[in-house]
Amino acid sequence: MKYLRVIKIIHDRKNRGLYNVIAEFFRFIGVFVLEDAPGYLNDTQKIDDTQFDIYLYENETDLLSVLNEKPHYSIIVNNQKLNTGINNLTLQETVLVNAKMDLHKLFKSIFNEIQKSGIIVPANVIGDLLPIYLNVNIVIAASNLQYYRILSAMHEKSKNIFQDAVKELNALYNVTNGVVREDTAQAEFHYYYSLLYCKYKVNLACWFIKNGEYNRRRGDGELCDANGFRREVQLQYKVFDLVEGCRKLLAKYPQEPNLYVLLGLITERASDGYSICVDAYTRALQSIGEQPYASHVYYWLGWVHEKYKENIFEAKRAYSKAYLLQKKYRNTYKVAVMYEKENNWPRFFEYLKKCKAELETVFAKDIPLDPLELDYYCKVCLLLCMRSWQYLNDADTAIQYGEEVLKFFKLHIKNDGLGEFQRLYGNEYTFYQRESQNRISFKHVHETLAEAYRSKDDMVNSELHRAQY
Repeated sequence: MKYLRVIKIIHDRKNRGLYNVIAEFFRFIGVFVLEDAPGYLNDTQKIDDTQFDIYLYENETDLLSVLNEKPHYSIIVNNQKLNTGINNLTLQETVLVNAKMDLHKLFKSIFNEIQKSGIIVPANVIGDLLPIYLNVNIVIAASNLQYYRILSAMHEKSKNIFQDAVKELNALYNVTNGVVREDTAQAEFHYYYSLLYCKYKVNLACWFIKNGEYNRRRGDGELCDANGFRREVQLQYKVFDLVEGCRKLLAKYPQEPNLYVLLGLITERASDGYSICVDAYTRALQSIGEQPYASHVYYWLGWVHEKYKENIFEAKRAYSKAYLLQKKYRNTYKVAVMYEKENNWPRFFEYLKKCKAELETVFAKDIPLDPLELDYYCKVCLLLCMRSWQYLNDADTAIQYGEEVLKFFKLHIKNDGLGEFQRLYGNEYTFYQRESQNRISFKHVHETLAEAYRSKDDMVNSELHRAQY
């Protein structure tokens, strides 16, 4: 029997709301998701072992140019057969609620096609888990934690959404008297995975909730309270309990590498979780092999190693593997950061420019960037500005990138020039727009520009920027 383990979603990036809804449900039930979009994998033509493809495009002409022979399900967003609520789907709560029934039908149709291709999907995935996923709007919390990994009041809501999901899942378990409907091993796997996944997400939200008590930083950069306790004490679930739960599942379902990934995610921020986390990610990678969707596991492995300065070589190796498997902007950015740590300035600037160019190919076609992409574009330009002056003493290049990022910020974030926030968040977009504005500081850019202009005897512009910081 062949069960669903990994899918690929190929999309044109114009319908991020619907993409997030589809992708996050598969992550919620323990299925690997490989995102394929222009500029990510198409140029490398890498072979992957994904079992099923989902195509999400605005028009049929674009879709036909990317279809392959693998079993697939196609969604043409401007097709009149598709409900208007799905056509214009955003991550706004009221919009998701109104589209709930149509989303349920869409998922049911997708899973029917998956089963026709010979892949078994337990009935409880649609009958039990999908309603919970849609009812509590898990996609909102998941997207917020993905796009805004900063201290913010919004993550109180993220925590509550995932906590509601935990309650719903526990209630489901109680209703069935401790036996998940359709008593098969795979049905149990999906249920228990989703429960652990939601508990992990509750804890992740706890790390990012803005809390006035945690306002000091220790030597390792972690926030702590007046007594020196890390934010870890605020976690809703004990890391030890989640680790034990994950290990029990691994003993029962050793063939599921996603459980090792989840174990790594559970422990990656724990004060004593380094060894467990690294071992978990390593075991997952040994099982997955050289697949493009292993890229994000290598990225997380690199992030864990990077926290410990003595393991910077391992961090560089993991980030390099992530980049080779999927040349996505955040992988490219991390490769650049690793070269900076080695004082390899030519390579550092080379990969920063690659990261910038990749993101430029998107908005140059008037395709909206998501909040994380907007943030990365600003970070790259900020670094290009400051490091060109700091390392190369190149005033012209520093001015070029500094003025560019200020212009970009004003157009895309402050004024939502391409409608990035409106298209993703609907009528709630101004809240997220403010969050994106608050996460970027231009103090050091204005300081750099003031010095760079002064070196060129342009005192007018130098004073203008000096006044800004």
